[in-house]
Amino acid sequence: MLDGSRRAPLLPEPKQAARQHDDEDDRSVGEVPEEERDGRLEEAVAAIFRTPSHAAHRRFWVSALLPYLFMLLLMVALFFITQLTATLDVLGEHPLRAGTADANRAL
Repeated sequence: MLDGSRRAPLLPEPKQAARQHDDEDDRSVGEVPEEERDGRLEEAVAAIFRTPSHAAHRRFWVSALLPYLFMLLLMVALFFITQLTATLDVLGEHPLRAGTADANRAL
């Protein structure tokens, strides 16, 4: 009576045992032996992850200061963007009037 309860109820019966092919040669991928595959994938991976023969070395202090310099650059850029938007906001509330000094006094 409890024989069928050991299996998951919605899974189909396996067609073959999971360890049936353990003793076979696993050198093929998708029914294509390794010798027949072309090297396009290997060449693409090699091109992406290519390392130069001579690695560029920089001093420790340069490597340590680069992140801080980058953050300083971001802060300066944010400061100037804030100043620009504040200036444009002030100009939007009080537009500049073209004319002479006499025209500005009449207002």
